[in-house]
Parts: sequence; structure tokens; C-alpha cells
Amino acid sequence: MMDQPDSSQRWLAYELHDGLLQWVIASHMQLQAALGRLPEGELRLRAPLEMALSNLRTAADEGRELIAFLEQQRPASGARLAARLADFVDSIDDDAKLSQQSIRTAIDLEAGQELSDAVSWNMLRIAQQALRNAIRHAGPARLQVILSRTHAPETVVLSVQDDGCGFAPAQALALTNHFGLQSMQHRAKLIGADLQIKSAPNTGTQIQLTFPLPH
Repeated sequence: MMDQPDSSQRWLAYELHDGLLQWVIASHMQLQAALGRLPEGELRLRAPLEMALSNLRTAADEGRELIAFLEQQRPASGARLAARLADFVDSIDDDAKLSQQSIRTAIDLEAGQELSDAVSWNMLRIAQQALRNAIRHAGPARLQVILSRTHAPETVVLSVQDDGCGFAPAQALALTNHFGLQSMQHRAKLIGADLQIKSAPNTGTQIQLTFPLPH
């Protein structure tokens, strides 16, 4: 039997549904209408509009997933972690290609089956943040995403690696404007996982999250 959401979770779910999600859906409808009025020969404008529509669809889907998570309206989604991670990589692949970047994946579709809903959700968010950071800031030619399970000890390991410009993790984490890195650290601590950020200037970056499975 699933736990009932507390009042703060339910309030946040309602706020997301009645506020932010409605703006996303409205923007999608307006862009879709604009695309429909665009002359067929306007290829220069059509491609970015279609990409913006795709991003808004993803945002709406994620919003609905988050609302359902807060409302506890579905069973644990650990079995879907691998599929959702693969879907996210597909959704950002066009952005990567525009910058001449390639993303390779090695995702074990059964790696996350024993994870709870909360662990699966936070692991996915950490992977998304790591990939977005790499694409936007590191300037890599290649990125690699790995989701696997190890034995003795039993763990689920998530790794995002790039060959970009790299950075000094301790220095970046000390700055208040690196909210993405701080968010990843907070999520890892929240679920009891070990987060390793391995990087240095001109050496690329590896974000590795290790979650110990309960016996």
C-alpha cells in the first residue's frame, strides 16, 4: 500500500498543476499555432521551433510525472529508471548534435528495478543535471552515460562522463551560483548515495553516483 502524501506535498502538486504546468501547456499551444502558420520554405525557423515544441512536451510530461510522484498516485518507478534515462538522452541528442557532440550510452535496463520511487526520481534528476551541465558548459566532443548494477557489494552505479574543458570541483562548489552541482549533492545525500565529482581543468569530467541496494 502506498503512503499518503502529506499536506505540503499535495499543496505543491496543486501549485504545479494549476500554475507552472498550465503556462508550459499554453506556450506549447501558441508555438504549435505559430509553426502551423509558418510558410513551408522557412526551414531556418522551422527547426528551432520544432525543437522548442519538443522541449515543452518533455517539460509537460515531467511536470505530470512530478505531480503524480508528489501525490503518490503510482507504484515505485525504479523499474522505469533505465527507460526514462534512455528517453532523456534521446530528447537532448538533437541539442548535442547541433554542437557537434555525440552521446554514447551503456544502460542496463534491469539495473534500477529494486529502487524505490524516490531513489529512482533523484537518480534521474542527477543524470539530467550532469548531462545538461556538460552540453552547455564543458564543450565536449563526446559524452558517455552508464547505468549498471554491481555485485558484492550490491549497488546501482550511474556515471556521466565527458571529454570537455573540466573544472575544479572544490572551487566550483564553494561558489553560490553553482546551483546545479549543489542540487546533485543534495539529492545524493537525500537518498543515501555516494556522489563523486572527478574533474580538473582540461581533463574532462566524470559524475559518478553509487547507490547501495538494501540486503
